[in-house]
Amino acid sequence: ITQEVATEMGQLGIEHLRGFPLGQPIKPETLQASVSTQVKSGIFHCPTVLWYSVQGGNLKAEAASKLAGIEFLPKELRKEWSDWLADPEHNDRRSRLKSLETNMLTIVAEMDRQGANLLISASDGTYVVPGFSFHEEAQLYKKAGVSAASTLQAATRNAARFFGQEAQWGSVQVGLNADLVLLTANPLEDSDHLQEISAVFVNGEHFSKAVLDAGLERIRKRHNGEE
Repeated sequence: ITQEVATEMGQLGIEHLRGFPLGQPIKPETLQASVSTQVKSGIFHCPTVLWYSVQGGNLKAEAASKLAGIEFLPKELRKEWSDWLADPEHNDRRSRLKSLETNMLTIVAEMDRQGANLLISASDGTYVVPGFSFHEEAQLYKKAGVSAASTLQAATRNAARFFGQEAQWGSVQVGLNADLVLLTANPLEDSDHLQEISAVFVNGEHFSKAVLDAGLERIRKRHNGEE
């Protein structure tokens, strides 16, 4: 299905930048026109750049071993991922996907420039660590040149708009439901500040960083056989 057909059918969102020619150079005028059409249609896009970057072999073994949150995963899963990364059987596929990150970042940058409805998720799968991978994807948005404000909005207000629930959650307003993340630095100045977590509020309950770290440490010990 093409983007044009998806738009005509009233599809609300597209994942993985499907419909864009990711595997070949994109002419700036063609990209601008295509994104303009998407903006006018109001369709939402969730690019999942990190997944394609990992699948394309852009993540090396040393970096993979230091990936944020990797130590909290079960040892068996970490070994499975490590074996996958070292398996030459995937080299042909990786070579086909390696260049996609560059094209995806170019498209995401143009979407931000034109004010498209961006969402943010790293997808799931090999070396995409739940929770932590959000920050990896946010760093790729930053690499593309997406503003800190747009990155934050992609994770909050746009998500609520996508589900048609903007009047219920997605922003900090009186009368709206909200789980909150308290940061030590302004995320509108730099999207990296999204990682500076001081506390979270879930269902009205406060969890300090110390409590969060303690919970993660219990998970780490359990998955490494230390309990």
